[in-house]
Amino acid sequence: MKISKIVPVFLLSALLLVPNISSARDRHFLGFYDKYEQRDDFVSLSLSSGILRLFLGKDDADLKQFLKNVHHLNMMVYEGKPEKVKYFNDELKQDYLSGWYDDLLAVKDGTDNIEFKVRMKDRKINELVMVVSEPGSLVVFYIEGEIELSKVKGLARSITVKGMNHLDQLPADGD
Repeated sequence: MKISKIVPVFLLSALLLVPNISSARDRHFLGFYDKYEQRDDFVSLSLSSGILRLFLGKDDADLKQFLKNVHHLNMMVYEGKPEKVKYFNDELKQDYLSGWYDDLLAVKDGTDNIEFKVRMKDRKINELVMVVSEPGSLVVFYIEGEIELSKVKGLARSITVKGMNHLDQLPADGD
């Protein structure tokens, strides 16, 4: 086959794949984040680990070390009617997390439901999503980078934000 015939076939194939590549983000936690981050009824936070390290004190050496391997931290909080919490939680799980992340741990604590989901690459966790749903609120915490579960647990002590206390429930590395 001549080069002049291969190039157009290659370009056409690449163009057909572009919508599928771009839609990967849409079907991933960040797609949910993008959809709702500007809404007034959601509190959203997106930080690079470098920015977060700037605000840490000398006493936060362990957290600084953890953040060296983290690329992004995102958090969303919705507080409202229980039926809306259920709607957003169901949408998040069915449309954005299902098929993309594996279950790591699920905990039911009274009316609180806590789920940890991970995405692995080369036998390492490179994405962690924590979803905490209560009758009146939904908290979603997302970390992207090279993640060690034992160090994620330390975030619970360093970040005093609603839902972060549930990070203590993560299993130890290798469990």
